[in-house]
Amino acid sequence: MFEGKITTFYVENVKKNKSYDVIKELINQDYNLIITTSYDFMDSTYKAAIEFPNIKFLNCAGYKSYRNLSVYFGRIYQPKFLTGLIAGAMTRSNKIGYIAPHPLPLFVRGLNAFAIGVKVVNPYAKVLVNWTNKWIDHDIEIKKTLELIKEGIDILSTNMDSVIPQIIADKHKIYTIGYNAITREITPDTYIASAYWKWGRFYKKIVSRLLNNEWIVTTTKHLEDLRKYWYGMDKKIVKLYKNKEIIPGQTEKLIGVMKTLIKNNEFDIFSGPLYDKENNMIVDRNESILDEDLLKMNWYLDNINGDLQKVIFNTDT
Repeated sequence: MFEGKITTFYVENVKKNKSYDVIKELINQDYNLIITTSYDFMDSTYKAAIEFPNIKFLNCAGYKSYRNLSVYFGRIYQPKFLTGLIAGAMTRSNKIGYIAPHPLPLFVRGLNAFAIGVKVVNPYAKVLVNWTNKWIDHDIEIKKTLELIKEGIDILSTNMDSVIPQIIADKHKIYTIGYNAITREITPDTYIASAYWKWGRFYKKIVSRLLNNEWIVTTTKHLEDLRKYWYGMDKKIVKLYKNKEIIPGQTEKLIGVMKTLIKNNEFDIFSGPLYDKENNMIVDRNESILDEDLLKMNWYLDNINGDLQKVIFNTDT
């Protein structure tokens, strides 16, 4: 998109404890925008931003900002809510499995949005969550998936960057909802939906702004700033895939209506009343959760059961 205007370079498979060193190495190579694409790199990016005020930084999914560090993400919880509607409408056992890596706020936010979707169409269904506490570990993913299957689930939703849970569920004839990719060809008979990203559209917007000298610092204290780097379905940064061959026609119509309302900002997923597992009212009727509170979400919706681990704010053990 910007051939001849910018030079890019990337480093893959960076460990959390090595991320600051990698950032510093890139700075020494005269890169003036550094994008760190993991929540795990939040603290190292924040440290570097303070140390190098003339370099611009973007950190994905974190919540720490500075005058030269902006947080960015996408409202992936929006299509996840829609997949929750699908799961709630299609379950027969009223037990829906959910597997995710770490109980970080970004994954709890997606889980709660999914559970809200389930509850909208099916107040009797429960979402059974299992955390792997690993970004990728196929053995643990298999174990956690089988545990959910033994609980009697008939739909499994995954937030993993892996298709292993879907493959295991497919072998047991259980419908699956994926994440981050469309993998219908792997499990065509059970794959019903997915929430996924279109990151290229985001980076195009960001680089265009930089080339026009329109750098904007986003902070969790200023909602309008934050929204400039936290796009949703209206900007086509996050999207929904649905398998029309499996999803019932009336359910698909409902999804279409809700999708339009979300894209037009006419429906707020996290509007009240919402209650957590301890029956505490989190959001009152006719109110909504502020974006900065969404970034730090630390509670579970009242229809979520299973491995309710304490919400963490880093992955150090």
